[in-house]
Amino acid sequence: MRKTHIAFAAAIVLSLGSTSLVSAAVPVLKPSIAAQLAGDMPRTQHSATATYFVLTDRYANGDTSNDNGSGSSAGGFNPSNIYGFHGGDFVGMKNNLQRVKDMGFSAIWITPPVVQNAVQGGTSAYHGYWGVDFTTVDPRLGTEAEFKAFVDHAHELGMKVIMDIVLNHTADTIQFRSNDYNFKSP
Repeated sequence: MRKTHIAFAAAIVLSLGSTSLVSAAVPVLKPSIAAQLAGDMPRTQHSATATYFVLTDRYANGDTSNDNGSGSSAGGFNPSNIYGFHGGDFVGMKNNLQRVKDMGFSAIWITPPVVQNAVQGGTSAYHGYWGVDFTTVDPRLGTEAEFKAFVDHAHELGMKVIMDIVLNHTADTIQFRSNDYNFKSP
């Protein structure tokens, strides 16, 4: 058992006021050590930040003209289907930032705003994790100017914007050759 698990188990046991729950495999720490481990953890400058997570496509549809996307990122709009795009965008988020701030949040974390492979395997990329172009925003979420206006408005309200971008999680557009890594095609 790792030291952190031992310390955690000992801190729990001491907080319960009993050592009878500790097995022979888990050493009991002296109360002074357990108290130090259970004490206040150092805080970073961001520890007071209350973050509101937004699944951008599901939040608020502020501009219906971009609902179906465009170009290679077109298609998949179907608000009656849980697996389809529902129309949320940067305009809708910008229009609701004051409400989010009024709820006590000081940061907003958005799903990846990058261009998506709109539909694959019978579902759409409403979640933002099938990126194909990490250099610009997905047209169904709005324009770069609308994204900038959303971020600028958040900053005007004293809010941070956290962009969720996972570079190693893309659309199913990358394929191995059959001889790469002893990969055998089905």
